[in-house]
Amino acid sequence: MKKKSLSFMFVFAFILFVLTSAKATIYTVTTTTFGGAGSIQQAVNNANGNVGKDTIRFLIPGATPFTITMTSGLVLTDAVLIDGTSQPGYNPAAPSPVIELVNSPSSVFNVNVGASDIRSLGINNSQPGQQGIVYLTSNNKLTGCYIGLGLDGNTNKGNGSHGIVINPGSNGNIIGGTTLAERNIISGNNNGHGIIATNSSNNYIIGNYIGTNSLGTVAVPNVFMGIQIGNSSNNNTIGGASLDSSNLISGNKQCGIQISNGNYNRILGNTIGLQSDKSSALGNLSHGIDIVNCNYTQIGGIGAVSGNIISSNIGLGIQLTGSKFTSIKSNIIGTSQNTQIARGNLANGIQLFSNCPQTIIGGDHLTEGNIISASGGAGINFQNTGSNKTIIKGNYIGTDNTGTLALGNGAIGIILKSDSCIIGSTVPGEGNVIVDSRGIANIGGVIDTTGCGILIANANANVVKGNLIGVGADGTTPLPNIWDGINISVEIAGDSASNNIIQFNVIAYNLNNGISVGRSVIPTNVYPKERYNNLRFNSIFCNKKLGIYLELNKPTDWGNNGQVAPTINNALSTSSKIVGIANATLVNDSIDIYEMVDCPNCDLNPQGKTYIATVVPDAAGNWSYDHGSPITGTFIATATDAQKNTSQFSICFTPCKALATVSPATFTVQLEMNSAVPVTLT
Repeated sequence: MKKKSLSFMFVFAFILFVLTSAKATIYTVTTTTFGGAGSIQQAVNNANGNVGKDTIRFLIPGATPFTITMTSGLVLTDAVLIDGTSQPGYNPAAPSPVIELVNSPSSVFNVNVGASDIRSLGINNSQPGQQGIVYLTSNNKLTGCYIGLGLDGNTNKGNGSHGIVINPGSNGNIIGGTTLAERNIISGNNNGHGIIATNSSNNYIIGNYIGTNSLGTVAVPNVFMGIQIGNSSNNNTIGGASLDSSNLISGNKQCGIQISNGNYNRILGNTIGLQSDKSSALGNLSHGIDIVNCNYTQIGGIGAVSGNIISSNIGLGIQLTGSKFTSIKSNIIGTSQNTQIARGNLANGIQLFSNCPQTIIGGDHLTEGNIISASGGAGINFQNTGSNKTIIKGNYIGTDNTGTLALGNGAIGIILKSDSCIIGSTVPGEGNVIVDSRGIANIGGVIDTTGCGILIANANANVVKGNLIGVGADGTTPLPNIWDGINISVEIAGDSASNNIIQFNVIAYNLNNGISVGRSVIPTNVYPKERYNNLRFNSIFCNKKLGIYLELNKPTDWGNNGQVAPTINNALSTSSKIVGIANATLVNDSIDIYEMVDCPNCDLNPQGKTYIATVVPDAAGNWSYDHGSPITGTFIATATDAQKNTSQFSICFTPCKALATVSPATFTVQLEMNSAVPVTLT
């Protein structure tokens, strides 16, 4: 037994000695002929047969560039560095490949061993159905290559299928880098994606141009998506939280990026749909980013550098489908990098399509808020239900990064169709600016909610607080939404839009009502339920019609249960005291009193800008408010019952004022009356 153990130890030691003593060898390519002495094929075969990480260099005589026409693919079975930068004529000051491999009848490279490194080669024109590079193992690196792009940096020489394939179990690969010399151009690939990864994790795709020429100014599209990551691929990073990690992903014929069925993937700091100047349009022909059945995806991060620019795409900016716990922060969606130029995505800026709960869009505006503007559709759209407990805060929707330039969205600022969501916050910097929604408000005489700041449709128990709706971030610049500031309604018979809390918002200058409850786009013989909506403590002013509009045609079914506004008794009110009646049977109604400031025509457009106080009626429904000093403005009130139904605004109260002193003490008053009524003058 002891003798066998010693023999095993000797064999193991011998193998270890052979492995550690193997010397890495340099093999040199000296000809453009594919096979034979000095060829690329011979160099790869030699490296495969030598233990250790070898290097393949190039010393082809003559003037660059060089084209090597392949008669078979190259298969790497031992770690190797293939270094195209070693060829004389390569210019490190203006790095681009000077050697290309073309016309391979199979994949140009099959990388079957880990830790291989391919630098600065053109990998082009593989035959139909064949890829540029296929990775079957982990921890490889690819830098400085043109994959599907001619060496002139402009000509489409796409491979017959995908540009790069990362196969199942091939993890920890690095595609690109943080310098110009490490940038890959992955463009023009036919019947495939620029990069596809399947069941592969911990890969980094950084600093590349995908779908463009080498300058990032002209589309050289991959026929499918720029990047497609799918089938249980986790913890992959596209881009990074630094400027030199950014990928340019533009001009592709499908989505810029799609990730499906994977968790904890990150998309950071990329430009998706613009040219390399981050201003001029070069959209992908579908969505910018498409996330399907993924959890914990991070799109953008903390700080402007980690946010993506997602603009000018011929589809949605970002779409989530069946994805949970997604975070969308610090992105610019629909504008140039400086946010001053409209570069809208053709459809919605962000769309949550069915069952995307607990999504977080934004945060503190300075570090996590998104710009979502110039979309052809809505800024943010909850398409279908199931995206409950989503938080939207700190975003500028319809404007630039100053919050005062009108860039608009083509339909509605936010379409909310899920329950228990939060829009805004009373924490400084966490309210949204929601302005300049430009949809048409009335089509063929049919009332439509298109053009609202926020539409809450078939949605319950949501909280909308601390937002600026129709007014710029400075609180004064009018940037009206073309219809209501907020509309709460039902679009599907049998659904409800109830128990929503709308508080502490500034809702101003909108071209219809400040808040509407109950004007639904459904058949008139169906009575939906829009009840118990709490509309208190908002600053509502200068909207074109009513501050608060309730549909009252069916008071028991529509518009906050038909809650009636309180009455102000002008005959009993004085210059410092307001007296009124609650017009309700419940003694627990709350009467909120506001001052109407800055805007004329209170009787025609009743609304309240500044909240003053809350009083409670007595058992008979009478209430009063003593201002303590003469009232100098115009006051107005709402009533909210115990079930949180808030009324429209009351009539306005402006106390009488003495306009002149009468002299002498004796004077004549002439009264013109329709009937004899006793009059006492004091």
